[in-house]
Amino acid sequence: MSVVDCITSFVDGRVRLRHPALKNKKTSDLIASIVGGVEGISAVQSNPVTGSLLIYYDPEQLSREQLLELAEQGAAFIPGLNDETAAQPEGSDEEPSAKARKVCAPVDEVLQFLCSRGTTRFVNRAMLVALAASLAGLPLGNRFLHTAAGGAFVGGMVQHLLAHRKSL
Repeated sequence: MSVVDCITSFVDGRVRLRHPALKNKKTSDLIASIVGGVEGISAVQSNPVTGSLLIYYDPEQLSREQLLELAEQGAAFIPGLNDETAAQPEGSDEEPSAKARKVCAPVDEVLQFLCSRGTTRFVNRAMLVALAASLAGLPLGNRFLHTAAGGAFVGGMVQHLLAHRKSL
């Protein structure tokens, strides 16, 4: 598995990786300390619970291409990173490669759908209806309508924030 397959988010200045081997605290800490020592890397946060590594870097010192090249070269020397069974729990019937694909599956398609213009228009209209229904539930004394519509509105706000996250 390539390091590129494990990238779940990559914007200038920040990259997030997920891999089952990062669920091992020793491996995660080792990788974080190695990556943190690279010139141009400003901070590294490892999370063994989720198996992720968040890297902050200076895009003026390291280009995306340079960062990816360093990552590919370094991945060969990290214990357990190329071994897909490293983080597989005992007794799991799931194939290691299937588990790795689930963890490192690209989320770009889902994000692209959620942030598309058509989805955003639909969600904006649904939020307006949910707000009206929630407010209508108050004078009617219908707590269920008020709560359910409020929940739908909050869900729409999450999509709205996700779609407009770059301009916030």
